[in-house]
Amino acid sequence: MATDYSYRVPGYVAAAQEMGAGPLNYGGHNFADVNGFREAYGVTFYLKGGQGDWFHFAIPITANIDTTIPNLTAVGLLFHTDFPVALEELTVWDGKNQIWAQQLGVSGDQTNTWQVGINLWSIGAPGPHYILTSLGFSVQVVAPAGDATVGFVCARADVTYQ
Repeated sequence: MATDYSYRVPGYVAAAQEMGAGPLNYGGHNFADVNGFREAYGVTFYLKGGQGDWFHFAIPITANIDTTIPNLTAVGLLFHTDFPVALEELTVWDGKNQIWAQQLGVSGDQTNTWQVGINLWSIGAPGPHYILTSLGFSVQVVAPAGDATVGFVCARADVTYQ
């Protein structure tokens, strides 16, 4: 019998990969490009126009239940972006091994509900996608023109133990 679980972490666990061109002061918050502006519900990062960054999320999951290992079935991200900033690509990792990738091109305020294909993505064939070491995913965000922000409220991973 399969058992389904949904693991979630608050958006403020997001970590930026690269530092911007210099110490940025967005809205009076120093280094908001790398550290983000963290609040109880999430984090907002500042992006310089013409630049982008990767943001990483670690999702703690139970390694096994009744000797079965987790099979990843979906990942999700509640987020908001300024126009025309978009989440361009999503990669999913089992330790140092990339197990799934998807081009996205999604933007706007996607912080209230889970919508398949907008902020919730099914991890399908080829599969199964067993998590043998640790689960993380990364999203690439690009600000094509003009300074902008991207914020994260919640990161999610759905798994099945069978």
